[in-house]
Amino acid sequence: MKRGVCSINLLAALALFSCGELEKSPAETCAVEGASLDLGESTYDPFLCQRCTCAHGGRFECAPADCPGPGEPEASAFQSPPRAPTRASIRHIDADERVERCFDRDGDGFYGCVDPMIPQRPHQIDCDDNLATTQPGGVEFDGNGFDDDCDGLVDEVEPCPCPTLPLRRAADALQMVDALGLCGAAMSDIALDGDPRQFAVLKGDPWLGRQDTGACLAALSTGVTDPTHPDFRVGGVQPGQSFEVRSPDPADAQELVQDVAIWRLRLTPPPNALGLEYRFMFVSAEWPEYLCHVFNDAFTALLTTDALHERAPTNISFDEDGQRITINTTFFEHPDDWTVDLEVTPFGKIHEAQCLVQSLQPMFHQPGCALPAYCASPESLRRRGSGSGWLTTRAPIAQGEPEIELVFSVHDGSDGLLNSMVLLDGFRWLPWSPAVGTAKE
Repeated sequence: MKRGVCSINLLAALALFSCGELEKSPAETCAVEGASLDLGESTYDPFLCQRCTCAHGGRFECAPADCPGPGEPEASAFQSPPRAPTRASIRHIDADERVERCFDRDGDGFYGCVDPMIPQRPHQIDCDDNLATTQPGGVEFDGNGFDDDCDGLVDEVEPCPCPTLPLRRAADALQMVDALGLCGAAMSDIALDGDPRQFAVLKGDPWLGRQDTGACLAALSTGVTDPTHPDFRVGGVQPGQSFEVRSPDPADAQELVQDVAIWRLRLTPPPNALGLEYRFMFVSAEWPEYLCHVFNDAFTALLTTDALHERAPTNISFDEDGQRITINTTFFEHPDDWTVDLEVTPFGKIHEAQCLVQSLQPMFHQPGCALPAYCASPESLRRRGSGSGWLTTRAPIAQGEPEIELVFSVHDGSDGLLNSMVLLDGFRWLPWSPAVGTAKE
């Protein structure tokens, strides 16, 4: 074959037919959309993800080729000349023969590969297209052995740092979030409603029953959260509230309460999360005098999600009998059975005590509440104050829902005396959908 004086390069390839001195046999070339390839030259078809080579007789021989990956430039259509063919321009390829190569088998919106001819699809590749909770942009779930966020790492979950606050110092909403373990979460709103002294981050305090001095907890109290304060155990912080504030729990919306502390969080869940969990401990100076009393301090955790009761706020922390968390729950512990030693805390002081409803105030007995057997043995009630031990609450959320709301609150059911506190810790998202409920650790 003679090229004469006509110089051929990639940029001039489209002028092949204007070069009068070019001499080629039809059997040695293949036509491609007004251009021509010589024997052995190839073209890449990005639509079919294949490379076709010019063979004898003016026909193409095609073989599968890798499609461009996310963020990669599309492969040059021609090695020479640089021009992409259409599907009809390559011989022996029928338009009806194209087979889908990229699938979303787990239905999470991400595909196992990228099809450059469907640009509306995500360009991030699903690293496990058989598991909907594994996807680009998701959250990493600790300890499950999967690369949940498709970043090439497994279980790379970093704990939230404890806020750099002096001990026993009132905390703001963001510091509470870090202590709970929600750092890095997408939040549209967080707010504290109550006296600032009712909210704190507690770090390294031995009375928490935690040996890890680097750990910290978020705390809400019906009184002050500083255990060194003289009124820590007995004094409320919002005098005059009684008969003015209603319970934050819709199930008891008509109940008038006092010393309410509310912590509201509106969160955008990670797209691969199906549930949530957190740890808490409820401690109260009302034990044992006010066991089965109609007026008790209480802790509630209201979750608003598509997964529960058509987004009606639902209390998700309750005992095995469905009761909200008070000293009357089955979780509350006699000091002989403490799972967390409270002896050195204000909620475990030696004190003469008795179950008052049984002896002095039967008119205030909560209907349906059975006093524990130990109430009949006053000699065993030598402390004022006890706790629930550490509990874990889990609840489902709807995958992909744009927002959930979680509202933690404590309140006094009567006069604002004998304080109670809830300690919160260990929030995490879950890759499964749990039944709603609370269990003892």
